[in-house]
Amino acid sequence: MEVKYLLDTSAVITYFSGEDGSENVKNLFSKSKKGEIEVLLPYIALIEFYYVNFKRIGEDCANQRYVYLKSLPVSIIDEISEPYLIQSARLKAQYSISLADALIASYALLEDAVLVHKDKEYLALEKEIKLMTLPLK
Repeated sequence: MEVKYLLDTSAVITYFSGEDGSENVKNLFSKSKKGEIEVLLPYIALIEFYYVNFKRIGEDCANQRYVYLKSLPVSIIDEISEPYLIQSARLKAQYSISLADALIASYALLEDAVLVHKDKEYLALEKEIKLMTLPLK
């Protein structure tokens, strides 16, 4: 069975910014390209990644980074079917996390994927989902 890794927005930003932990994300892309693992990217992370880049470096650079991100060896999850909806709501009700983080965590849980992140909010979920925590700021 292929191991799955699901990227939180913070992991994608870490990769593009060259922050501590960017090599870990780069290695995941390399393994994914070789077919050793599957890297998942939920649509909400694409939205967050785009707007963060738009605000920080402008629309043109945000567009370029978005296109580049979509060219990487990732499988984009672009659905919000009922199981994800219910799981997201359950996580949001039980934990002090944002709605976007609840949705991303629900994908990790239901896809049986390791959530790659750099977000302290997810640490509360360590009994619910598998986490790969990049160096926190």
